Order: sequence, then C-alpha cells, then structure tokens
Amino acid sequence: MKTILQVNEQICLRQIELADAERIFTIIDEERDYFGRWLPFVAKTNRVEDTQNFIRSLSPQEQTFTIRLCRETVGVIGLYAVDSDNLKLEIGYWLKPSVQKRGIMTSSVITLINYLFQDLHFNCVRIKCEAENLPSRRIPERLGFVKEGIERQGSLLPNNKFADLVIYSLLAIEWDNKKGNR
Repeated sequence: MKTILQVNEQICLRQIELADAERIFTIIDEERDYFGRWLPFVAKTNRVEDTQNFIRSLSPQEQTFTIRLCRETVGVIGLYAVDSDNLKLEIGYWLKPSVQKRGIMTSSVITLINYLFQDLHFNCVRIKCEAENLPSRRIPERLGFVKEGIERQGSLLPNNKFADLVIYSLLAIEWDNKKGNR
C-alpha cells in the first residue's frame, strides 16, 4: 500500500509510483535550466525512461513522494542516505518554479519531518543544500535546523564545476521542543 501524507486541504505527499514518471520528467524537462543550476541528476535525465529507471531503483527505505497541489504533481521530496542502524537520514526536495514562494515546500518538509520522527522513529534528519541555492537553504533555516558546516565541493554540477553543500541537521528532541513553541 502506498503511503499518502496529507499536508493540508490542497497539498499531499503521495509515495511515488512508475505512473508518475512522465509528469515528473515533463516538469524537469520544462525547467531544465533552472533545476540544472542546483541538481546534478538533471543532466542525466534526458528521457522519460531515465525517470522510470530512477523510480525503479529506489529501495523500500528510500521513500520518495510526489508533492501534489490540488491533485497535480508539482515536485518531489524524498529520503536519501538512510542509516536505519543509527536512525538518521537525509531528505532532498525540488519544486516547480511556478508554485514556489507559497509555503508548499516548507509545509511539505514539516509534514515529512513529523512522519519521520513520530511514525518511523528516526532521530536525526539532515538536509544538504547547494551553498548558492538560497531559496532551498531558507527551508531548514526557517524550521530551526542547525547548520553543521560545509561539505566542500560536495556536488558536481552539470557545468562540470563543483559546488559546496551546506549541511543542516535536526534532532527529534529539538523538533519536539520546537513544536511546543508553535
């Protein structure tokens, strides 16, 4: 059974399935220049089959969700580098530019964090953002993640230049404490 996380009346996170590949590829292809500035996988996503192969390659631990706004897929959010032994993982995300700056991603990240800490009992969530991607960095900063440091030249971008990654983390106990202040 596919997991669905309700963010609010208009937004939900629905576990990705093969049928989503064409819509996801179309968004990436239409916004190739924008996404290519920050996301290395864009250069390797040239056909719907590339997106299908990505979906097929996901392990059960690497839960990945489409972000759906009024039933339309507008982005993706997922789990990466899952370390079940130490109860930590990373999340990554992207959102179609035309729907950015509406709180969709921040709300989606909040919902995913609640799911990770409350339902899956993880202890630590990390987010790595390309240093110059300020809109992406604002999300963990807004949500009270701790900036751990910089992974120097941690990402090889499509222009064959390395980019630094800013590493943020949040512990379950910190999230519990923050929820009391919301």
